[in-house]
This record gives sequence, structure tokens and C-alpha cells, in this order.
Amino acid sequence: MRQKIASFVSKLKSGGASSSSHLEDLEDLGLGAAEEESFDVMVTLLTVLIIFRVLQRCYYFLKGHKQLGEYNPAEDMEKWFKKEDILVCDYEMKSPQDGVLLKYRRIGSGKRVVLLANGVGTALYMWLPIFKNLLIEKPSLFTGESGITIIAPCYRGLFGSVVTEETKAKVADIKRTSEMVTDPQYDDEVVITMKRCAEDIVDILKDAYAKGLIDAACEKKKKDEGGGLFGDSAWKDVGDDYIHCECVVGWSMGAQCILTCMEKHPFVSKKLFLLNPSSGRSLHTAFQPFFALPYFITKHLSALMRYLIVDKLRPLIRTPVWNVLKSISDSVVMRIILEMMSFWAGFPPEQGAYFHAYLLDVFSCQEQTRGLLDLIVALDSPLESDEGLSGGYGFSGEQRQPFGGKSEQTSVLSGLPDFMTGIYHATILAANMSQRCNHKVYTMGSHFLLLEWPELVSADIMQLLDHAYDKNFVRVTGSPRK
Repeated sequence: MRQKIASFVSKLKSGGASSSSHLEDLEDLGLGAAEEESFDVMVTLLTVLIIFRVLQRCYYFLKGHKQLGEYNPAEDMEKWFKKEDILVCDYEMKSPQDGVLLKYRRIGSGKRVVLLANGVGTALYMWLPIFKNLLIEKPSLFTGESGITIIAPCYRGLFGSVVTEETKAKVADIKRTSEMVTDPQYDDEVVITMKRCAEDIVDILKDAYAKGLIDAACEKKKKDEGGGLFGDSAWKDVGDDYIHCECVVGWSMGAQCILTCMEKHPFVSKKLFLLNPSSGRSLHTAFQPFFALPYFITKHLSALMRYLIVDKLRPLIRTPVWNVLKSISDSVVMRIILEMMSFWAGFPPEQGAYFHAYLLDVFSCQEQTRGLLDLIVALDSPLESDEGLSGGYGFSGEQRQPFGGKSEQTSVLSGLPDFMTGIYHATILAANMSQRCNHKVYTMGSHFLLLEWPELVSADIMQLLDHAYDKNFVRVTGSPRK
């Protein structure tokens, strides 16, 4: 073999041999055959993948999934509510904090209150597969004594949540902090921080109770009994006025928002269902699905992303560039690209439609685009108690206080791989939740478990709602930081 290689090299140096002679020499060395074998393997693997994806797509259609280009999740959700005769009403109020117009939706008329804390910038139709499977699990879920009423707030700055004249009057009194990214030269920008979003949740629950939309607890504390819905539980209310929910379902940002809320209002909910949760500082860990880079690196990555969002992308919203981006997002070409991505990734057929509907929402108006960018920045806030007794990702102190306030039971679900909120976020939360906690990992899931595995996620939600003290729910001990 060495002699053949030496002969081939000498021919190259002399330059006397023809190209056909070189090819013959390569074949003698076995190099040409190796390249052909490698190419054949790649073609075979690609063919197998295509066949598998086609069969998978056929399987989805056989299960009743919708045709690609014809599906609109927002319209489908409204039709489904009417078909199933589920009570749905939209409400609005002004924030006691700064007068910003807040919107929320009530779904169902059951006795038990469930708060739905959505992901960043997503509309309610993302939960349609979950709603459908919940109704299959329990046909009377949205009515009656054992049924539920869902309160679904919209985050400030999104879906018509705008500044009011009352907000503009209070601008001068608002003390600016490093978390605020609003441009002082404009008076039409909503101030968005994680703590303000968390306080909005309590304000919306109180407004829903005041309007008689939910039969929840909003009573003064009593010395020997927990008030309202859970008067027969072991709860002891130590605050003034609280709304007690049966359960909070939080996805992504919603999980971080409700845990931030419960630092100040520990009696908001009896149970927590956290789906693909964030434990704070989400920009630090973006696109790190399996493990986070060292903190001294991630803090610089976070600073870079914040700079790009606040100083580069945000100012473009008031320029013609936004109109160009809107045209691209609204186009059929974008829909086709998302459909192809959904196909190759093995997602259900509707997922491309869901992502396109999300883009349509993002560019529905300039206020919506700006609100989304500000919420992404707000997600980088640390999930830490004011006293420094607990914290999520990046917390350097000793964990002396659990998350989740006075909640009695928690279920945490995470996907692997999750490029938005890596699995370590869920691990940190599960290891430090108050009372019972169960952490389940979907190894064939991503950040969109609610779209990929709606049947299983719905079953987990019902398990938490209807089986409060199931012995399978055990608290995870130990901290991943140790």
C-alpha cells in the first residue's frame, strides 16, 4: 500500500500522467470506492428519513389532523368553543399600577378556578389541542361543581393592551429602573417588567372576582382557618386579600411569571402545573438545551442579546423596515417554509400553521411587535426572592426558601431538547418546590409539548386537578447546584 501511495505522489510531481491515469490510481488505492460508499450511505439514510416522515404524516392525517394549507388555529378555536357550547367571554380593565389597559378571557363556568399563564407572545389558540383532549378526558369539565373556569390573562403590551390617558398622566411619576426598556421620548409605550406582569395577574383575578366571573376566595384573613374555596384545607392565610385558584397552568414565561407572583402572593393557587418552565435569566441560556454554559460566559451572551434587541431591533419598529418584515411574515412563502420545517422535524401537520399564526400576531401591529421584544427582555429577569433566600438559574446564594409559595402540589413537565428553556430550568424548579413535586421529561419533545403531546399533557393536567394527593407525586430532593 505504501508503495502504491509513493508511486501516485511521484506521478503527481512529475505531471506526466493523464487524469484518467490518476483516477485509475485512486481506484487502486481504494479512495474512489470509499467516496462512492459514503455517498450511497448518505442517500440511503436520506431516503429512509423521507419515507419515515411521509408515513408519520399519513399517521397524523389518519388520526384526524388537518390539511396543511387550509388550517387556521384561531378560527378553529372559536368554532370549537361554539360547537361544544362552552361559555367564553372577553373582559378588560385598567391596571391599578399605571393605568395600562389589561385584557383577559374567561372560559367555562365551573366552580374551580384555573389560571392559565401563557407563553411569551402566544395567543390562546396554542392551547386548543389541550382543551380538546381535556374535554375528552372529562366531558363535563367546563361546567358544574367539579368543573373549572379558566381565567386567561393577556400580558401587558400584547393583543390590544395599550397605554391610556391615565397611563400618560402617570408617566412623570414612574421611577425608571434598569429593567425598563421604553423610549422616554414616546408616551405610547407600555412599561413591561416581570414584576409588573406578575402583579397584573393578581389584579386581573381580583377584577374577575369583583365582576362575579369566578366563585373564588377574596376574604380577610382569619385566625384559625384558610378562607374561601379551600377553607377545609390545611392552608393558613397570612395576608390580607387573596384570590385562591384551584390550579395555575403556566407555560414557559407563564411559569416564571406565576412563581414571581407567588413570592409576594403565596396563596394565589393550591396547585401548580409548570410546562417547559423558565427559572429566570432566560436570555442567558437561550439555545442551550442540554446544559448551560458557564455563568461568566452566559452573562456576556445575555448582554449582547439585550443590546441587539433594545438598541438595534426595537428602533426599527418605527421605520419602514417593520413593514418589510410584516410583508415577509404574512406571505405564502413563509407559510410554505414553516410547513416544510414542520415536516422535516416530524411535528404534527398543524404546527406550521400555529407558527405562522404566531408570526401574523407578532406583526399585527407595531405595538404587538414592541411588546413581544420587551417581554423577551423581561424574561431575563432573575427569579429570586427579595430577601435573597431563593432563586432560579444563576442564583449564587444558599437555597433556604422553596418556590411556589403555599401551593400544596406541583407537576413539572419539560422537553428534551428544549432550545428556549433548557431542561436544567425545570430541574432547578423541581428540586426546590414547596411540598410535593413531580418532574416528568419528554425525551421526544421540545418547547412545544402542548402541540406535540397534547393527549399526554392533558392527562397529566387532569391527574393534578382530580387527584390531589396521589402517592406517585413525591418531592424531588436535593439541588442541581450542589
